[in-house]
Amino acid sequence: MEILTCPTMFQVLRSSAGAGKTHALVKHYLTHCLGTSDHGAYRHILALTFTNKAATEMKERVISYLEGLAGGGPFHGPLADVAEHLRTVAGIDADELTHRAAVVLGNMLHNWSAVSISTIDAFTRRVVKPFARDLRLDHDLRMSTEQEYYRTEAVNALIDRAGHDAGTTRMLTLTCLELLQEERPWEPTRPLLDLSRELLNERSLRPLQALRDRSFEDIAGLLERLGVSAARFRREVQRIGQEAVGLFTSTGVEKEEIAYGGSALNYFQSLAGFKDHWNAPGAQTIKPIESGKLHSGKASTGSIAALAGIAGAIDRLFWDAEELREARYADHVIQRAVARELLPAYALHGIDMAMEELKRVDGVTFFSDLTRRVAEVVKDEPVPYIYERLGERYRHFLIDEFQDTSLLQWNALLPLLDNALATDGSVLLVGDAKQAIYRWRNGEVRLFLELPGLYGGDPKDATAAQQEATLRRTWRPAEPLALNRRSAQGIIAFNNALFESLAEALTPALRRVYDEQAQRSWRPEAGTVRLRTAEKRSGDELTEVILEQVLESMRLAIESGHRPGDVAVLVRSKRLGRMVAEHLQTHGFAVVSPDGLQLTADPAVQLLIECLRFTLQGDAVSAARALQWQAIVAAASSGAEDPSWCIIPQGDGRIDAVATLREHLRTHGDPAMHSTLAALLETLARSFGLTPITDAALLTLLDEAHAWSIEHAQDIGGFLEHWDRGGGDRSTAMGEGTDAVQVMTIHKAKGLQFP
Repeated sequence: MEILTCPTMFQVLRSSAGAGKTHALVKHYLTHCLGTSDHGAYRHILALTFTNKAATEMKERVISYLEGLAGGGPFHGPLADVAEHLRTVAGIDADELTHRAAVVLGNMLHNWSAVSISTIDAFTRRVVKPFARDLRLDHDLRMSTEQEYYRTEAVNALIDRAGHDAGTTRMLTLTCLELLQEERPWEPTRPLLDLSRELLNERSLRPLQALRDRSFEDIAGLLERLGVSAARFRREVQRIGQEAVGLFTSTGVEKEEIAYGGSALNYFQSLAGFKDHWNAPGAQTIKPIESGKLHSGKASTGSIAALAGIAGAIDRLFWDAEELREARYADHVIQRAVARELLPAYALHGIDMAMEELKRVDGVTFFSDLTRRVAEVVKDEPVPYIYERLGERYRHFLIDEFQDTSLLQWNALLPLLDNALATDGSVLLVGDAKQAIYRWRNGEVRLFLELPGLYGGDPKDATAAQQEATLRRTWRPAEPLALNRRSAQGIIAFNNALFESLAEALTPALRRVYDEQAQRSWRPEAGTVRLRTAEKRSGDELTEVILEQVLESMRLAIESGHRPGDVAVLVRSKRLGRMVAEHLQTHGFAVVSPDGLQLTADPAVQLLIECLRFTLQGDAVSAARALQWQAIVAAASSGAEDPSWCIIPQGDGRIDAVATLREHLRTHGDPAMHSTLAALLETLARSFGLTPITDAALLTLLDEAHAWSIEHAQDIGGFLEHWDRGGGDRSTAMGEGTDAVQVMTIHKAKGLQFP
């Protein structure tokens, strides 16, 4: 791909996996750094990636390339591509390139904080910080990922208001009645928790905002009016149906004597029992009514005469019904839909208010909150003023993994990109629509598909129209990166065939996801793809089949000469990942799993946590649990050379858990003598013969305790509360180069390269 250095340029680069996307990004970045005599040009470049790992990789690649270029030629491989590109588009010879690279590298290293390569979330926080006072945010506001905890607490707080707040009490009462009508358990906690997930959906923001100034009396009044309107409409429809059915009944004719098997009678019977659904009449209903011949060929002379006698009335009732359906049925459907969603929406509004209060009291915020605030800032403030407050002005933007960008993130960035393109800057968006797997986190692939147009904009919004015009005016086509340098030929051929078939199964609107998706292979290896199907499609039996297939494939890989570190197992969920990791460990394989090996699953970690609880509470329950975990750890380490750390039962065979654990802790040092929480945990670990320096789970626990203590305090109770709220869900960190099987979800594996 050739990246032009015209003064103003907007490009969309489509890049499938393994096609050199990071190299293309770094080459574009260095073009702006080295294509000018300004050695501080990097200060005006903003590169945004999806994950911290991707940001780190890009920073390392930038420094590596600069070091290679500063070392002088001849250049080979990726460096040769960068050097040739700069010579072509900027006229820089090898000597000048070496000089500029050395100067820029030194400048960067001495001003590393000015290098703006980060995640979108990190940049969002940077933008918000200078406007904290304007947005009424606490300068010490802490970022929190404990969304599950705050949702649960918000639901509990809402339910606790029952009996104290009339509106909330009535709303919860109606919710319980609705659950009973649906023959579900009446207790509202679980339905409200499920409903609260909508708070994480960007599409819920505008409706919730509209409810902020509404009281429950407003909602209840609207519900009542909607109910009255629906009941009135039902009665009108039912009256027509009942009158028509009465006419048919009065004739005394049999159903088979009515045309088309009594189709007209069936239609009016459905109207007589109308609730909310109204099917339009079919041809077999309309034809006999319009012709006035309601009888079938089987009708007797008397039945024909009787039906002819009511034909005029039936015709009138039919067209009354049609007039009613065309004039008011659509409104009825909408009103019923609104009525069904109004109560949950107001309940969601109550949960939202409760959660905002909890976050305010705790002084925390979510990254999604900051994104919303940034969108407000860039919408209301002139871009030069934003840069003045930010301390930097960016002229060139590089955004990676754009297919997973949310609409709110795009709206927050768009004014900055528009300003850059309007002032001789450039924008490069990189992505791959078929890798869009973050819709559950508000990722919107249609943003990528519509470029250079804008998706989801208001056609009446003059600002949005001007921004789209800028994108279209400055857009330059870019050839997709189609040469896969990572995968073997067989894998690429399989993927090409699969994506081609998938495109045929999609709607025309989404078929563009697979446009120009075919890749070419670069590596000579053939590669292998095996597909195995399981007869069981769900439940424990399917899980058992999956576990055995993974183990069989693992053994086959080892027999073929591969090491465990060469193998990665990708799963659909964290739960399945934990099961796969445990299954492989049971059969003797070392496992690295950012999803599966959570701290709470490690017996040694649980032993230390229960010891912490005991030092705080001194209760028998914590002591008993600690001894139970100690027994599990001891059993797993029975082959160790020094088992002296085991806690020995008393002579009569019984264990006084409290006395035993208290004596153990006293013998191995008073916890009160330790200055930090991490130091206390390390001492406790060593007292049981554990060595944190060689145990990945214990090292991760110490790191978690240290990080929490720095931000909060050396507080055992606070840390245990954090642990119960989700700190224990952190995954065990393993060092690079560990010869272990990698087990992770597909989402976690996004963007990673495996051996």
